[in-house]
Amino acid sequence: SEELGIEHWIANGLEVDSGGVLTGEGVFRVDLFAKNVALEGLIRPLGIPLANVVAVGDSKYDIPFMEACGAAIAFVGHSAAAEEMPWPDSWPKIRRLRDFRDVLPRIA
Repeated sequence: SEELGIEHWIANGLEVDSGGVLTGEGVFRVDLFAKNVALEGLIRPLGIPLANVVAVGDSKYDIPFMEACGAAIAFVGHSAAAEEMPWPDSWPKIRRLRDFRDVLPRIA
């Protein structure tokens, strides 16, 4: 996020020591089973309603947070498990992240 200039973000992380070596410890920010809670905490201070959010997910753990948003896109191109998920028919499916820009105008 820092390198790309992204001001608002949330993700789990990896801890490194002062020399930049991984310590084996993680930085917990997003619960695998409650990603929607993390998302709500991120957008609430910005005044963005969930109805105005497009979620992109690739696993069964993403479904609750995708359902909480105004629109959702299933990213299925990188694994057989993602491809075989029973995604709702109303969610477009993309195989490459660059396809997001082609799908977004159809759901926005």
